[in-house]
Amino acid sequence: MALLFIFIMASEDLTVRINGVSSHVDDGAANTSLSLFFQGFHLLVDAGNGIEESIKKGASGKYLPDAILVTHARRHHISDLPALTRENAKVYCTPECSQQIAQELPSLATTTTTTTSIISSINPGTPFEVGPFSVISVTADNAGDQPGFPGPVVYIIRAGARKIVAGWDFLKLRTADESILWNPDLLVLGTETYNEHPSTGMISVSEAYNIVRTWNAKLCYVVH
Repeated sequence: MALLFIFIMASEDLTVRINGVSSHVDDGAANTSLSLFFQGFHLLVDAGNGIEESIKKGASGKYLPDAILVTHARRHHISDLPALTRENAKVYCTPECSQQIAQELPSLATTTTTTTSIISSINPGTPFEVGPFSVISVTADNAGDQPGFPGPVVYIIRAGARKIVAGWDFLKLRTADESILWNPDLLVLGTETYNEHPSTGMISVSEAYNIVRTWNAKLCYVVH
């Protein structure tokens, strides 16, 4: 299994790391994931096949996340959730995504110790707090490769004065006002092809370049 992890941003109180596996590990689907460590809290974005091992490989101590944000419920973004939530880390996602996770991974519908679901529904456009992080999501569309499947969200995550935007597996945003996404300290984008190819359900590298310029990102990683 080809495990990947890249430290991309580090300071005295904030560390951000790209987790993932190469595309041959999970039926040809590369898994992108982001770990944010701030004030002793580990916030994870997406948890596909191999992500637990990727995180463990890059960790020096406790590696399990305290909370997990899920962009969308395609299998290659959620399959490691049971392992990564075994200490009852809360999972945050849209209601549609929550329903899909419950269908795909019934063990996550309730915890083993209580009758309370570990999955918490979020409303796109409404800010919420996760530990020391402030988070808001923006709805997007990736129906090009699987019509009718619930679309993803792009997460805007604030750690103190710093702003991190995480968005992959999307074709376009479902908002006319993108100002909330402007001027991030770090932007992580997922792409599939160099030129536009909507059938992939993802933006292209050339579109990613335009997003970086439009949103005026200080630092950007283009992955996938």
